[in-house]
Amino acid sequence: MDINNRLFVEIHPLEKGQIPHPHPISEAHFDPEMVYKVLGMYNPSETSECYMVLANSQRQIWFIPQRHLLAYALLDSDEFFLTIDQADALRCSGRKPGHFRNGFPGEEKRAEGMVRENRISNAVQATQSRFDGEA
Repeated sequence: MDINNRLFVEIHPLEKGQIPHPHPISEAHFDPEMVYKVLGMYNPSETSECYMVLANSQRQIWFIPQRHLLAYALLDSDEFFLTIDQADALRCSGRKPGHFRNGFPGEEKRAEGMVRENRISNAVQATQSRFDGEA
């Protein structure tokens, strides 16, 4: 599988369940306020985990489990990492005005999904409270 050489990811550590190692912040010293260029990908045959090759701000190369990462954007940059502000400036500089109304493609659908999930969660909590009150 080929990885687009313009792919940048953001660090979003998995904190529940079986947490893969290394932890990108506490062990590998990545900064969640930065985005990182994906330099490669490794998928060992003995596991179903996929690792992205990234360089942290000390320019150390790490294999970070993909479950700790979110795709950020395809950016025209040769830098190994950028601040989010730098990445946003790059992302916006090449875009036609009004190309995406709220930033990233699909961001609007993700926001709608989050609102829907919150409504469902609130309804479940309200129902649970009613049952708790009857007991």
